Amino acid sequence: MSLLRKCLFFVPGLLAVALGAATATAEVNWKSDWDAGLKEAAARNTIVMADVYTDWCKWCKVLDAQTFQDARVAKKLAELVTVKINAEKGAGVELRKRFNVSGFPTVLFVDAKGEEIDRITGFLKAEPFLARLEQIRKGEGTFGDLKRRSAAAPKDLGLAMALAAKYQERGDRAEALKLYDRVLAADPENKQGYAAAIHLGQARASLAARDQAGALISLEKVTTLSDPDAMREAYPALRRLYLLRNRQADIDKLHDRVTALLKDDPAVMNDVAWFYASRDERLDEALGWAQHAVELAPEDTSILDTLAEVQFRRGEQAAAVKTIEQALALEPESDYLQRQLARFKGGAAGADKGAPDAGGSNS
Repeated sequence: MSLLRKCLFFVPGLLAVALGAATATAEVNWKSDWDAGLKEAAARNTIVMADVYTDWCKWCKVLDAQTFQDARVAKKLAELVTVKINAEKGAGVELRKRFNVSGFPTVLFVDAKGEEIDRITGFLKAEPFLARLEQIRKGEGTFGDLKRRSAAAPKDLGLAMALAAKYQERGDRAEALKLYDRVLAADPENKQGYAAAIHLGQARASLAARDQAGALISLEKVTTLSDPDAMREAYPALRRLYLLRNRQADIDKLHDRVTALLKDDPAVMNDVAWFYASRDERLDEALGWAQHAVELAPEDTSILDTLAEVQFRRGEQAAAVKTIEQALALEPESDYLQRQLARFKGGAAGADKGAPDAGGSNS
């Protein structure tokens, strides 16, 4: 299996270290009893924040270590009742079903009656978490706020899109899809540019319902639009569906569109190059994509590794050795890179190199 690909957009603590900064830490006063938390919230006239997690969730641990231990966050959370809920144990199993929590971490904000006010899904660093917390405390941009505002301004498509995202976040796909249909009908020429996001939302809903055919249709619609962010999210899922259907020609066409639209994204160039290198296909083009990725991110060892792999698969043994040695100079303790170097020097093309997951993402 390949070296774990590094996400280019997430380098924990690197900036703070580089600037010599230090962030004060503190502990949140977590409770484990849901009902007791609601009673305390009523007595204190405040709300409950519930961190819904699992033991295996990587980003739950990162949220704990980087966000909840930040002294600024802990100070603000002291104004609330904070409860930790393991979604796979005890009362957490029923609470997960009740609030339709499908991904982790999910941070729920509820009133003293246990009614949901809003939620935060996924990892947020301390500052954006504090900003969102402040909005929730003020009732701005919450589900209830968006629902009221959208009802008062039904022609505001931006509000409709924001509310649809909230419905989808809460697992209410039917209501989200109604809003998406409304926006598409109101803007058939896509003058406001919401179509790509809508098709992505429709694809997510279809996949959640295990409707691969519906997801395929929606994802293909995304690829007809020149929306870089939507394409970045859509293409790995679409590629997976094509792989399941053995539609290699469509995969090639998809990658051609992706590399043209996202040519300045090193992670995407790297991903596509790796896909073909692992299959010994389109190696001339893979070389160009991998070289461009290195130009964009010259110190990313996972990208250098991909370039070396492409070179090796093309029979350019000396070039592969030189490239992997460049990666090792940046990450000398890597056992994986050391094995790659030995493999390239040994000249056994294809050995010890498994194909990437069918999802294709190496980030």
